[in-house]
Parts: sequence; C-alpha cells; structure tokens
Amino acid sequence: FDEALEAVQSALLIRKQRLGNIHEKVEETLVLFGNIYNKLGKSDDALNIFRAAYQMRGREAGLGRKVKEIGDTDTLFQMGKIYHESEELEQAMACYEACIRIWRQSQGDKRTEMAPVLFLMGKALYEMGSLELSLSRFISSLSIQEKENDESLMVADILFYMGNIHCEFGDLDQALDEYERCLNIRTKKEAPSDLVAEVQNCLGFVYFDVKQYEKASFSHKKALEALKTAHGDDHEGLALCWHSLGVICLEQHETEEALVFFQKALRISRAHLGSNHIDVGNTLHCLGMCFAELNDKKNAIATLKEALSIRLLNLGYNDEDVGDTRRYLARVQLQAGDNDAALENLRETIRIKTEWVNENENLSDTDYNEIMECFDGSLRVVTWKYGSDDISRAELLLKKGTYQGQQKMYEDAVGTFVEALRIFKRNYGDKHLDVSHTLFNIGMLMNEQREPERAIKCLSKALHTTKGILGDEHIDVADTIAQLGVAFNLKGEYDEAIEHYETALQSRKQIVGEDNLESASIMHDLGDVYCKLGQWGKAEQCYRESLKIRNMKFAASIDISSTLFGLGYIYKNKGDDMKAMRALEGCLRIRKMKLESDIELADTYQHLGTVHDSIENARKALFCYDKALSIYAECLGEKNETSALVLCRKAGILQSLENDEAALACFSEALQIRSFFHEEEELSVETADIICSQGSIYNRMGNIKKAQSCFETALNMYKTIDGSENLNVAKALHFIAIIFVNRQDNDRAYPCLEEALRLRRTLL
Repeated sequence: FDEALEAVQSALLIRKQRLGNIHEKVEETLVLFGNIYNKLGKSDDALNIFRAAYQMRGREAGLGRKVKEIGDTDTLFQMGKIYHESEELEQAMACYEACIRIWRQSQGDKRTEMAPVLFLMGKALYEMGSLELSLSRFISSLSIQEKENDESLMVADILFYMGNIHCEFGDLDQALDEYERCLNIRTKKEAPSDLVAEVQNCLGFVYFDVKQYEKASFSHKKALEALKTAHGDDHEGLALCWHSLGVICLEQHETEEALVFFQKALRISRAHLGSNHIDVGNTLHCLGMCFAELNDKKNAIATLKEALSIRLLNLGYNDEDVGDTRRYLARVQLQAGDNDAALENLRETIRIKTEWVNENENLSDTDYNEIMECFDGSLRVVTWKYGSDDISRAELLLKKGTYQGQQKMYEDAVGTFVEALRIFKRNYGDKHLDVSHTLFNIGMLMNEQREPERAIKCLSKALHTTKGILGDEHIDVADTIAQLGVAFNLKGEYDEAIEHYETALQSRKQIVGEDNLESASIMHDLGDVYCKLGQWGKAEQCYRESLKIRNMKFAASIDISSTLFGLGYIYKNKGDDMKAMRALEGCLRIRKMKLESDIELADTYQHLGTVHDSIENARKALFCYDKALSIYAECLGEKNETSALVLCRKAGILQSLENDEAALACFSEALQIRSFFHEEEELSVETADIICSQGSIYNRMGNIKKAQSCFETALNMYKTIDGSENLNVAKALHFIAIIFVNRQDNDRAYPCLEEALRLRRTLL
C-alpha cells in the first residue's frame, strides 16, 4: 500500500498538471487515493479525499440532490463504508441510499452492483435495530445474487443476518434453514474458521430452543473443533462453545458433565475478559446451579455469591438475571439452614420478578412457578421465625394474593387472601384497614370470577369498615363503591350499577379530579351498562369521555382498544357503518400489536366483518370472518358456539355471491357445532334458521327435493318452538309455496301462501 500510495501521488500530480484540477481522470485518481488511505486505516483522510472527489463536478457534499452520473456511486459507496466502520450509521445510510437512487435512475432495479450496497444497508439497519427494514434490504440483495447463481461469502453473510432476524421474530424453522445455507457456503468457500464457528454456534442455539439437544451439541462441538484447529486450546471464542455445551448437559440433567464444561469456559473467560466480566458471571451462575444439583451446598453458595456480585456490578439491582441468581442462591441457603440470608434474597427476587412481570404482558408457566417458589420459600422462613399468625406473614400473603390475581389465578388468590384475612382479624379484629383492604381484594376477585353475590357481600363489609375509619370522602371508599358497581352490573341490576358508578365518579372528582385513569375505567364500565340497556347516546358519551382521558393520560393502549371497541359496537347498532368501521379498525390496530391470539382480537375481527358485510364489501367481510374463525379455533378449540355464529354470517355472504357449495359447507359445519353443544336441545330458532337457509341454496341449485325437505323441517321446528302464530312459520310457508309454484302445483301452493299472508298481516 505504501508503494501504491507513492505511485498514485505521482499519477495525481501529472494528471492535475496536464488536465487541470477538475477532470474525470483526476477524480478517478482521487477515488483510488481514498481507497488506499482507507486500507491503511486512515479513515478521516480517506473521507476527506472522497468528499473532494464528490465535489469535483461542482456539487456540494450534501447527498440530497438527484444525481445521474454513474461515476459518483464508487465515491459514495466508499464514503458510506467509512461512515459505517466509524459507526456513523445515518451518514452511511445516506451514502448507500444515494448509490441506489443513482443506479435506479440509470438502469432500474436490475443492476448487479446494487447487491453489495443493499447488503450494507441491511447491515446498517440491523445495527440500528430496524429489523424489518433490514430484512427487506437483505432479501433484495439476495434476490439479485440468486439470479446470478452467486454463492459468494457475501451471500453467506446475508443468510447469517437473516437467520439472526428470524430468530428475533421467533421464526426458528426459517432461521435454521438460513443458518444451514450460510454454513454450507462458508464451508465450501473455506471461509475463516471464526466465521464457520459463528454460524455453527448459532445453529446450536436454535436447535437448543427447539429442544433438539443432540443436534445442538453436535453444532457447538463443530464450532469448538473449528476454533481449536485455527487458534489452539486457549482461544477466547472457545468459552462460548464450552458454556453452550454445559447448558445443554444441564438441561438434560447430565450435571457432572455440565460442571466440567462450565469450568473450562470459566478458565478461558477469566483469562481473556477479566474476573468481573458479565460472561464470567453468567458461567459462575451455571456452575453454582451444577453444585446445587450435586448437593455441594458450600461450593454452590460461594459460586452463586460471586456470580451475584458480578451480575450486580454489570446489570444493576433490578435485572431479571440478578433475580435468577438470587432465587437459586436462596434455594441453597434454605437447604443449608441460612434462613435470614435466604429471606433477604427471596424478597429481592420477588421485587425484581414482579416488577418485570408488570412490564411484560406475556408470562410463561415457568415464570409464574419461579415467583411462586420465592413467595412460598419466604412464607416458610417467616412462619419458622415468627409463627403462622404473625402480621409479617399476612403482609406477605397479601402480596402473593395480589400477584396471583394479576396472573388470573383467581381461586389460588382467594385462598391466599382468606388466610391473610384470618391473620389480620386475629391480630386487629374486624375494624382495621388491613381487614377491609383484604376484603376489597377478595371482592374484586369474585367479580373477576363472575360471582357477583359473593363480591357484594365482601365489598359491602369492606365499604362499611373503610367508611368508619376514613370517612365518606376518601379514595379507597370511591374505589370500593366502583367495584360494587361492577358486581351489580354482572348481576344484571343495571340501575344499582349506574348509581354506584356515578357515586364513585363524583367522589373521585371531588378527591382527585376527574382526569385520571381510574375514573376513565369507571366511565368505560358505565358505558357498557348503557350499551346493555340500549341507551346508545349515553353509552357513546361515556365512552368518548373515557377515551379522551385515556388518550390524554397515555393509558395502556389495550384499554384504549376496549373503548374503541365499545364505540364501534354503538355505531354499528345505530346504523352508522363508517364511524363503526373507523372505531373498530383503530381497535384492531392496537389489538394486533398487543394480542397475538386472543378472544378480544377475534371479537374485533368478527364485528368488523359484520360492518363490511353491512356495506356489502364481501371480500373484506370474508377476510375478517376467516381471521376470527382461526383465532376462535386456536383459543376455544375447533368446536365452539361463537364460531358457529361466524360460520353462519360467512355462509350468508357466500350465499349472496352464489358460491353455493362453500355456503352449504359453512352452514353444515355450523349445524355440527350446534348439535355438539345442544344434543338435548336440537330444537332452536337458530338451528331452524340455518336449515331454512340451506333450503334456499338447494332451491337455487335446482335440488328441489332437498330444498323442500329443509323448508318442511324448519317449518316443523318453528311450530314446535313458538307455536303456529309467528313470522318464522310464515317465512317457511312462503318458501314452500315458491317450490310448489315452480312445479306449477298451484293447488298446494295457494293454501301455503294464504296462511303466510294471514300471519304477516296479523303480526306486521
């Protein structure tokens, strides 16, 4: 490079003397000059030279203008790479985007030179955390190179990054495919051992996640082998391989083998990273788990304490990994009889874990069981230290019950609160705030379990005690009255519910003002009651006021979606389809982000489908109904009554589109579901309606025999259910008469029409 630099300096001097300072050949030499400086690691000098080359044609260094000259792209590309290496990612992206823009203006999207720029754009976006945009750039780059049958190392790198992104998205099968293809290319092209080991380790991680432990172990051993061959037995990268193999063994309860692997990982990590590095702490944590499994309490406690100090140093006091180490340490300390130390760690773990759970909507069974382990361990220590009737035990039970309630473990929570209530009453008697607070919590859980009478009993006692101690004008009193409103709403006593909701709102307004999220929630519930009463104007007013507060106070978006859903329901019932659509689409946007597969998401699709059906947008209605059916099946099972209703609505649209076979299939499936749930009540208006609709389809298809059979079956069902004097009987008679008319059997048609006409005149 030094010799090249000397030659290029001479070339630049001659070209400037002969051609002047501004010339295409001078610019070409400047670009070469910049490339050499960049290879020598003088990125600032290289960037200045590239800027000079870019400015040479009379332009400023800004990249905003549209440029047509292809020669600019080399300069821009090199500038982008320098910015990228300097981690100035926005400037790098500007250079890359300018390159793409020039090429597209000149030759469209087909130019093969775009592939490396698109790859680097994807890499920059990946480093910026824009994974979806990054993935789209990688796919574009890959598609260009696949057309050229290119299997370069760049293609392998693209596949590697795509695998990482699909791992982040949870699409592990796709990630496995991309990692395997990447490995195949890197192996074939004899890529550096570090790159081969990198992808082997990633394959191991994914195989571990999908519980294919043999394949995971094989991949990590291959990574280990590649690194050892290239760098010897003490290379820094070996620590990750040994650690990963230890984790696999630990998962399969091969504890002694896991211990050996973790010890090897620890030795290398300490040597290369120092004693306080987080990787050292993570390996010590796993070592401590091994010692605990092997019942080596002394080494387990010492190792986990060291792991805890390192994790605290690197992660702080509130990190979930810190909580995990405290939990394992407390478990061993309890076994060793060090109850005071265990209690301190358990309490800290409960604090960390419950805070983490409050910030994360999706909680696994494992997470729940880990937190319950901490509560139960703490309760054992407190009971041992202070006895079963001590107030500190009741306070801990109160926290446990609150957490169980948040996780919808209602029966367990009630049992926990009842035990706390017993202790509070034993120590304080009935007239104490802790007693009323516990009764309030039990009442709330009764509401969640839809047991309003038991809720009213608990909440009434809580209200009496709270009022007696705090007076009428206190926020706790208002909250208890609001929960009584919920109970009366569930019980169907809507006047009582309205009275309690309005009293609670008025109290809150006087105490804390009306612009708060709790008042917004009560206002929403009040809107629900007015909806049930069909008082659409009052319901809309309540929902709008609730929405205003929730938007202003940055409420949880899922709460906002509930209010939008309520507004959509009102507008749909008022016949204002466009307003209903806007509200439900707003609700759907939120629920799609927050709820992967949830009944509320399915309900939103269903109601939006009815709106599209109402405005005769069959395509969108069918799409919404299909999404709703898919989610209902996932949440409630293939056979559920809500799906039967949606199937009938879908069939109605298909029937209007004259897609008769598909409509019949939907109606038949709906009938099967209804018969599954109502074996003893086969006679119902809904079932008769479905059979009548089937008759209409058969009639249009020319299958008169089946049509007549359906209409006559429906007619008999209508008569059996509601007697002969009803409009459904008239409808069935009308359809039967049409069949007779089409057969030119007027003698039989006439009495059917006469009776249908009589019924409709009488009833309408």
